[in-house]
Amino acid sequence: MADPSQLPHELVLLVIEAACHTYVYSRAGWVASLCLVCRSVQNVVNPILYARLFIGEHNIAALDELSRSSNSNRLSLVREVFIDLHSSFGDDRDGDCIVSARFAFLARALIGVRVISGPSRTIEALSHWNPRLRRQLVSVFVTDTTDSWHATTNKHCFAPVLRSVDYLHIIIFMGAAIDSPGDLAFLRGTISTAHSLIFDLLSQDRELIATLKVESLILTLDNIVSSLSPTFQRLVLRPRCVFEESVRFITARLAAWANVKRDPRIFVDDDFVPILDEENNRWLYATLDPGDALEGEALWQRGRQL
Repeated sequence: MADPSQLPHELVLLVIEAACHTYVYSRAGWVASLCLVCRSVQNVVNPILYARLFIGEHNIAALDELSRSSNSNRLSLVREVFIDLHSSFGDDRDGDCIVSARFAFLARALIGVRVISGPSRTIEALSHWNPRLRRQLVSVFVTDTTDSWHATTNKHCFAPVLRSVDYLHIIIFMGAAIDSPGDLAFLRGTISTAHSLIFDLLSQDRELIATLKVESLILTLDNIVSSLSPTFQRLVLRPRCVFEESVRFITARLAAWANVKRDPRIFVDDDFVPILDEENNRWLYATLDPGDALEGEALWQRGRQL
């Protein structure tokens, strides 16, 4: 094999680029260390290293420090943000919004973001401190359930985000009152540009207990589908239940509704995906949500037509 030092500079950079794409998540520290080689390697590595940003309690302080530093321009390379922390309900009031000030500098530095995955209140906080997100986001993957939106849906920083995106994922908790004020009814007046929606239908109930909740959900879905624009393409319904029989029950009810509705844009993804580790009594969302969000546009192509 040829001595790497004798290879053309452009070829070496191509090899480095391929290696970075392969190892950016499994060996992020090693990929980051390549920035120390030289400026040309750094120019190759940084866009890959910062393309997807994972924000959690373990790194929010460091990211805030970076956003205030002379190197904050690195955050302009971020295109996708995955958030695993919540904006506190006791946060500061700024205008009409109650949002966390700790996101202010970071949000303003994230000028190139096109995809966000995270809780509604944190999405609202980022949108509040960086209003351009309301115009440039393409995909939003909301990881908390719609019944927890009440503190955000009446504010002016969350609704514009939902109005502007092409791809939207939400989670409907079927243990809560379906279509309560500020919940799914809010969507009917909000979704205007989306052409693909995913509704995760979260249920912890057995079959008989869930009957009334499913019927209530279907009435709301019927209203939402009727209000969708002619350019809308796909509504993917995903029963996400503790019990596999609940998935079959909900799917059967959805199929009966779709048979009457006769709308080719309605799909169901009824594969049973465990959401609870019963042995350890642990919910699995921390693994499932990032896995889904990282699929990108392919996620919205799942399911079969009802």
